[in-house]
Amino acid sequence: MNVILTRSKEELKAIQYAKGSGDETLLAACEYFTVNRYDIKGTPIVLCAEASSFHSVLCLGGEGYILHEAVRYPIKKGDSFFVPADTGKYEIFGSATVIVSRI
Repeated sequence: MNVILTRSKEELKAIQYAKGSGDETLLAACEYFTVNRYDIKGTPIVLCAEASSFHSVLCLGGEGYILHEAVRYPIKKGDSFFVPADTGKYEIFGSATVIVSRI
């Protein structure tokens, strides 16, 4: 499978912006999927898996936990989580870098 990068590296760096206390960076986006990187630094990030797409969460470094409906799921470097479509709101806490892919 070939992935076509629709933005230059400079454009991707320009898209980086702060969201809460964690930095969010758009890594890639096309008609088939979107990939974001989140650098979580204490304050949790809030995400929502709507009916239109699942979320694939990959922890690149650090550790923390995913919180959904009062249940904690520990996450650390190398862990991967599949969040089914229509799961709704979930949060990621800790000090970690994660990639979230969605369609």
